[in-house]
Amino acid sequence: MVLSVTQKIKNKINERIFRRCSRKIFNTSPFRLAGSHDGVCLLSQVQDKDLTMYLLAAKSFLSRVNASKCVVIGDRLTEESKKLLKEHIVGIEIYDISDFRSPDLPIGGCWERLYAISKYVQRNYVVQLDSDTLVLKDLEIVIRCICSKRGFLLGTDNGREIKPACEAVDFAEYHYQRGQNHIQILAERRLDIVASLGYAKYVRGCAGFCGFPENSFSSERLIELSDVFSQALQEVWSDWGSEQFMSNLVLSNLPDTVVLPSDLYCVPARFTDRAVFVHFIGYQRYQDKLYSKLAKNILIAIENS
Repeated sequence: MVLSVTQKIKNKINERIFRRCSRKIFNTSPFRLAGSHDGVCLLSQVQDKDLTMYLLAAKSFLSRVNASKCVVIGDRLTEESKKLLKEHIVGIEIYDISDFRSPDLPIGGCWERLYAISKYVQRNYVVQLDSDTLVLKDLEIVIRCICSKRGFLLGTDNGREIKPACEAVDFAEYHYQRGQNHIQILAERRLDIVASLGYAKYVRGCAGFCGFPENSFSSERLIELSDVFSQALQEVWSDWGSEQFMSNLVLSNLPDTVVLPSDLYCVPARFTDRAVFVHFIGYQRYQDKLYSKLAKNILIAIENS
């Protein structure tokens, strides 16, 4: 999206306001993981520049959902950032992105995160949480999914329910013929190549917040699926967005996966007072002061919890 000069200036001002506000997360009390819970693992990939956002996101989530593990895949984190993470989430596990690289999967584009999920999901219900998110109210649907061992993922304007893969192919073909060649479109056009492996459904969801039930997929299956698409799409399979496509594909084909309603689990442009969760996606993040306003509310709630 191309922004006007005025909007760019406005974004910069709103970002400064948020950065100043969000640093107060370092004044909040440490969070101690619930060691006796039934195996919920919160997992995120984090860079230094997103440290304050991540702590806001993680603490807002952990204050609503008990978790026995919290795992960070550090993307070139400094020692100071690691120290702060350990101080604020007692018991957190921190790994380097290189610890979850496979020669059989693309490098970068959050593939290391998905590979890590495939490892942790063998003994845990894994919740993937992006740093640019905030939990505002009780996550009733998510908690029901965790308790009933069902997957979940964020819905989008073009992905509100899981459908037969052939419908996703038709959608992708329509947009491809009109000049769109993003990797997700290219991969969705070829969903037929994994039908024989039992992947007959799909939803164009968002990987920013999703849940994988224990033992729901394996590293071996992840590599197998990636190899099929890599052979079909060649070098573009490593483009940014292929990991989100794969996350959507895996979750869509698990039993009874829930697509979270976009009016409650929303982006800033869809925000209302009914929202329980907001994903501050890039171009909408600082379009106004909403992120700062909600962050202040989260900080108050954390301190009063």
